[in-house]
Amino acid sequence: MSDHLSRPRMDRRLAARVERKKAELDRYRPLPQDTVRRLNDDLRVFLTYHSNAIEGNSLMLQETQMVIDYGITIHGHPLREYLEATNHAEAYQYVTALVEKRESITCETIRALHALVMDKILETKGRFRTSPVYIHGSNMTPPRAREVERLMREWVMWVYGEGLEYEPVMRAAIAHHGFEACSPPKKPDGTYPPGFLHHPIYIATRYPRYAASLHSASTMLNARVTTTLPPSHFATFHVPGITP
Repeated sequence: MSDHLSRPRMDRRLAARVERKKAELDRYRPLPQDTVRRLNDDLRVFLTYHSNAIEGNSLMLQETQMVIDYGITIHGHPLREYLEATNHAEAYQYVTALVEKRESITCETIRALHALVMDKILETKGRFRTSPVYIHGSNMTPPRAREVERLMREWVMWVYGEGLEYEPVMRAAIAHHGFEACSPPKKPDGTYPPGFLHHPIYIATRYPRYAASLHSASTMLNARVTTTLPPSHFATFHVPGITP
């Protein structure tokens, strides 16, 4: 067990904000099923748009909604951007089903999500990387490829072991930090697809899903490309993402 005094901690003001917002949300529960369905549909589009926009996709929010809901290709946009939107939406549904069935995250889950997000985009979809990666503009050196599967098994064990000793937001932030550090599966540019793996932590504990916005991109990208930021720093952009 980790030393209690040395554990990552969330800023007290952020923790108070989370507690206040969570209590406010709980007062409205249970929500009508139609409301839950509408919120889920809206969040699927919102998350897809912002996650892909952070990675450079130029589809606008309304265009993303048209791609996801109607399968329409948008004039002037490459096929890849269309696929990034539809694939992300499919992965969103996969994670939702995973939580509804009360299934745990596993190494197979991680590979399945990568396969969905990178379908028809990356030939090596659904696999942990087997070669070195170098993240553009980063001072971070990801682990060697041969270490990735072991590190991912350790990551899963932490999420369902020691990680349970943390409250949900800090647990999700530490999990996010650890996953970023491993850079397990990858995209053609050396990074990896938008993360969903902290969503089950929030959903299972009745928190809203974490929704990073394009406006927080600079904070997130700065966290991604450095090795010096502590896990608690990730909580600083998780909190706005779950308490709009």
